[in-house]
Amino acid sequence: MKHIPLISKDEVDPEFRERWDNYRFDLAIFHVWAHVPEAFKTYTAFNGTVWRQEEDGMPLLLKEIAVVHASVLSHSSYEWGNHGASMIRRGGTQEQLDALNAFGRPVPQGLKMPSIEESVAAGQYLVGPADRITEQLMEVQQKYPGLQEINIGVTNMGMPTSASMDQLEWFAKDVMPHFETKQGSDN
Repeated sequence: MKHIPLISKDEVDPEFRERWDNYRFDLAIFHVWAHVPEAFKTYTAFNGTVWRQEEDGMPLLLKEIAVVHASVLSHSSYEWGNHGASMIRRGGTQEQLDALNAFGRPVPQGLKMPSIEESVAAGQYLVGPADRITEQLMEVQQKYPGLQEINIGVTNMGMPTSASMDQLEWFAKDVMPHFETKQGSDN
């Protein structure tokens, strides 16, 4: 399996390191973007612009409402869990949050991230031993004929990079061999 090696903070130039250290959390993608520091600068500049409340800009509460609404439409428990709580913290109300949930999606108790059990039951995560993951991915493949790629995410906020790599290696060794690789693919 080809993959981009992850770079640690210790391996980057001081200017990039300072920018990385000043970011509020360490996302796994940063270890890839370290290959192209300009991508990291662009992301952090964009993210800062979106979330900085400016005098003539959109208030942060409205931005949170927009993200929460998008999370309902896309069934993103990650965004729902993080931005639902931020929406309340920035002055939104439980009633507003409930109104955004017009599609009947269960509202996580206490505005916390749903449990893994709730997320698995909702079909948002594939978890389990290799044979179960393989079976679930084959169901996705049957449901969407012609599907040629699927994006696999194995990280969570605060998860050590080594744990993410262990999961990717396990997936490559025990799950991927059950799927055909198309000719000309880099996979």
